[in-house]
Amino acid sequence: MSKRLETALDLGYQRLCSFEAPGGGFSWYGESPANVQLTAYGIAQLWEMNRVRPIDLGIVERASRWLASLQKDDGSWREAKQPRSLAIQGGGAAMTAFVAWALAESGQTGAAVDRARCFLLGAVGDADDPYLLGLAANALLARDPGDPAGLKLVERLSASAHDENGATSWNRRGPTLCWGGGPAGDVEVTAIAAQALRRAPAEVARLSRALTWLLRRKDGFGGWYTTQATIQAIKALGVNAERTKFPERATVRIMANGAPAGTLEVTPDNSDLMQQVDLSEHSRPGENRIELSVAGKTTMTYQAVARCYLSREAKQRPQAEAETEAALGLEVGYDKTSVAFGEVVQCSVRLTYRRPEPAFMVIVDLGIPPGFEPDRASLADLRTKGTVDKYSIDGGRILLYLGEVGRGRPVALTIDLRATLPCRSQARESVAYEYYNPTSRATSPPVSLEVR
Repeated sequence: MSKRLETALDLGYQRLCSFEAPGGGFSWYGESPANVQLTAYGIAQLWEMNRVRPIDLGIVERASRWLASLQKDDGSWREAKQPRSLAIQGGGAAMTAFVAWALAESGQTGAAVDRARCFLLGAVGDADDPYLLGLAANALLARDPGDPAGLKLVERLSASAHDENGATSWNRRGPTLCWGGGPAGDVEVTAIAAQALRRAPAEVARLSRALTWLLRRKDGFGGWYTTQATIQAIKALGVNAERTKFPERATVRIMANGAPAGTLEVTPDNSDLMQQVDLSEHSRPGENRIELSVAGKTTMTYQAVARCYLSREAKQRPQAEAETEAALGLEVGYDKTSVAFGEVVQCSVRLTYRRPEPAFMVIVDLGIPPGFEPDRASLADLRTKGTVDKYSIDGGRILLYLGEVGRGRPVALTIDLRATLPCRSQARESVAYEYYNPTSRATSPPVSLEVR
């Protein structure tokens, strides 16, 4: 396991370094111009990585100098309007707090961080947006853990919390800097607030309830909807895990529907590992009852995940009802469904968006029919024309990365597919979704094709 983790860290580090843009900073695909927020995010990621493996600190220094060169006279940072920009908040206080937080966490204590503090003190004012308060509090207290202004922001943040059913959360007032929306946006805001609370000793009880809320929102795949929400949630939970002690051994016995289903031993040596028990042989249609009993004293969390399979007809009925008012609409079709071996089929894609505010980074996941191969020249042409920001072919699907998508501006494109194997086949359904709000999605049903 440790070898796998080391390999993943090495690959992640190499991949992250590849996004350094010529001239300084980081960008989406390693091209100029760089992006202010992505550069700050890259610094934060590299510094976290430096805790567990050696990194080239020169990359952090270059990125920090690049950010300092772009700081405004008033101490703020603002994202330039450019393709794939994250300037949804227009820069200002939220962007400045995000950048200052990353710089301060990475040990930067120079004039740029000091000027940012002065700007934030005036910009935050009487703001009541928990996202802004959380970012600003983390920025100030990362620079100086005893900063009175930072601790005051934590108090204001705590006062704006929403308590329910033993848990505490904060709701976003709009998309986050990373365009996070829906449940993912709320996780991101709550996780950032939790990180600010852990810097104030008086907020231990509320911090515990915020972590409880985050744990309850973990999805069945072990994450929190999006990359940014997952990273912020892990950071919030990770700090708490460092403080947790496991002085004793504990035995956990699991019952499923009245029958013994497994026993787990938790010790100081394995308390940081995830242990799993498969309850499938004890499951039954309808309601299932799972009971856990613990012998011994320890602190732990648990999650029950259920998966089932529905017929396409059963899935499509609620989907059709939901998508009539959904933000995204997706139509996928073919110019012909019966072709000769070697012949080309045109796959047409039409994406529509219905909300007044634009969406950033929409992904279209197209199913490739078995027996067909996508024409890479037609995909490269979409990239050259700027219709898509990026594309990739992954097994039986094509992933199209779109930039900003707005209301009244449908995206229409075609991709050539060449028949390579005589067969009758069916492409899986195609899906479009907002990368930073994956609950906003649309589907297009599969289509049957024949290669003669």
